[in-house]
Amino acid sequence: MVYHKLIDFFTGDSHMSQILAERKNPPFIQLAESNINAVRALVQSNPVAAEIFLFLSQFMNRKNAVVCSSKVLEEVTKKSRATVSRAISVLKNDGFVNVLKSGQTNVYILNPHVVWKSWRTNKAYCKFEGPILLSKSENEKITKEMLQSINIDE
Repeated sequence: MVYHKLIDFFTGDSHMSQILAERKNPPFIQLAESNINAVRALVQSNPVAAEIFLFLSQFMNRKNAVVCSSKVLEEVTKKSRATVSRAISVLKNDGFVNVLKSGQTNVYILNPHVVWKSWRTNKAYCKFEGPILLSKSENEKITKEMLQSINIDE
């Protein structure tokens, strides 16, 4: 990629950093236009599954992976474990996600033909160091101990 250095005619200052900053996108998620109808159908047929899909999309890393417990998804959706489990089954069966296990926790790999955060050329790879989302309610003891260790009352 070739960048041209722009010099302000009056001051002699370079505006390259400003131009590059203006070109930079904020954090984003890309959806394949060819799958928009599938996502819209998911929103209509199973709003809980759609909510989970969007939540996982928001927190996945640039390789489409995210790790979180069912408890996190229950708290985000305010739904029962059974409802979340059914929604995850819909996402798996409809090809939105693959689910791998890491002990008792799920590793979610979102379908890169539907959604991604990185360069399109990186879609062939999945890196298993995704964000790990923890629920406060699952870790209350640790949270309380940590707060007490720094003398803060919850």
